[in-house]
Parts: sequence; C-alpha cells; structure tokens
Amino acid sequence: MNATTVRPVPAAFWLLPCAADAARLQVMIDALATTHAAPVFEPHVTLHVAGCPAQFDIDALLATIADRHPALTLATLATGHGDAYYKALYLSVSCELQDGPGLMALRRDLVAQLTAADAYDFQPHVSLLYGQFPAQQRAELAADHDLHGQTLRFDRLAAVRPAPGHRDLSRVSHWQVYGHRRLRD
Repeated sequence: MNATTVRPVPAAFWLLPCAADAARLQVMIDALATTHAAPVFEPHVTLHVAGCPAQFDIDALLATIADRHPALTLATLATGHGDAYYKALYLSVSCELQDGPGLMALRRDLVAQLTAADAYDFQPHVSLLYGQFPAQQRAELAADHDLHGQTLRFDRLAAVRPAPGHRDLSRVSHWQVYGHRRLRD
C-alpha cells in the first residue's frame, strides 16, 4: 500500500431499541455476559456493515435516514443460537409482521445512500450473547431466554466504528458507538 492509498474505515449501522426495551434487553445481555464470561454490548439490530471512505460524513447520513423513517415496532420470533461468535444466542425479529416492511425500507434506503454493494447478509436479530459455546448449552439458553411473540420498539439509529488506535471491528472492546439519531415519530 502506497502513501496515497487510504484504507476504508469499517462501520456498522445499528437500529436501537427505545429506552424501555433497551433497558430490559441490557439486563438480559449483562446477566448472560457475566454468567458466561462474555463481552457486554448495547442491544441492537445490525442494519449493514461497510467500509466507508475516511472523510465520509456518517453523522449526516444517519440524520438523513432518521428524518425519512419512523420508529418501528418489530415482532420477535423464536430465540435462536448458532456457531457464529456474534450469534451465539439471538432474538430474531420479523420482516413481515408489525413494522417489518418498514425495517426493510429503512435498510434499503441506508444501503442506497452508502452507494456500496450490498454484500452484508442481513438477517435481522438482536444478539443476546456473543461467544463460542457447545450446541447443547446454546439450545438450553435459547429455551430459557425465549421472547417469542413479544414486540420491541426501535426508535434510534447509530453507527459503530473502531475506537481510536484500532483498525477493525473484530473486538467488542474496540467498538465506538456514535452518531445517535432519533427516528421520526
């Protein structure tokens, strides 16, 4: 890489639950993280992950998207689990029920504004636990933390970038969440 080549800055774009739902989910995330020696993180639905040019105005992008889209009420599906570190235990949300179609419209608008290829495999969910755990343990945790049939209200957007001194989003402790914008009421 020569001196004139600028590496894109990785950014994740999140949909955040309203204060009451965030608090309820955070209690669950904190308890699971403490019990299983896992990282603590803010509850969210990852809308997209992309490399952005260093000078890209993410705050302006979030403001534009937030002004165009209303807050969303999303129906929860079964609590799932998997081998992927960031999806050890997660709560799926529906794209068909409640405001699910609005979620898809918001995401399409975000990706279009980024003018980037949509290589992110969007499977809307709220992670509850990160880590690597045996399948049997994950299945038991999913059964114990099932929120199927409930709704969650999402009213904010935020972005995540590597904290100063870091180049990627591979470690939760190196995440910097910023640019919070409230969706239209």
